[in-house]
Amino acid sequence: MIYSNYKTMIEIKNPHEVEKTFKNVGDKLGLGIDKDIFRSIVILNSLGYKTSQSCEGHVDRYTTSPWIDFTWDEKKTKEYFGESLNFLYQNLFQDLKEFYKDRKKIPYDQNISLVLMDNSMEYLWVRLCQNQNSKCFKGKRTEKLKKYLKEINDFCEFLNKKYQLNY
Repeated sequence: MIYSNYKTMIEIKNPHEVEKTFKNVGDKLGLGIDKDIFRSIVILNSLGYKTSQSCEGHVDRYTTSPWIDFTWDEKKTKEYFGESLNFLYQNLFQDLKEFYKDRKKIPYDQNISLVLMDNSMEYLWVRLCQNQNSKCFKGKRTEKLKKYLKEINDFCEFLNKKYQLNY
């Protein structure tokens, strides 16, 4: 299925096929995608967003927040990176705006956004994460992490319904 969104065409892939691909993906340590963010990774990749790294967050570390990274390094041209940023911001950013339209009471630190991490000529790196990487004391980490992870997963469920992925 192809979906026209904000002047850009998105080719939607079957999430069940994407899921099969990502079940065997691992990092340099041989670890797979964190289980509490796996579904969100499948949804984003089904919508044509190429994720490169992710983390569901950690209770045992000073910084708690989950995140999902998108990178592009294929063509390494200014035009290609510009087109890639346009695609991401014209689509995913607009979806974030729509997602937050009726979610007025979400605390600032829990809101998610797209952050440009690097746009050198080596690669383009954008992160979907909370507005701040919460540094909190041990007693609050579990509570905060649950809320942060829920917010990212709620956004991806919003995308799942909006684009009728039926996943």
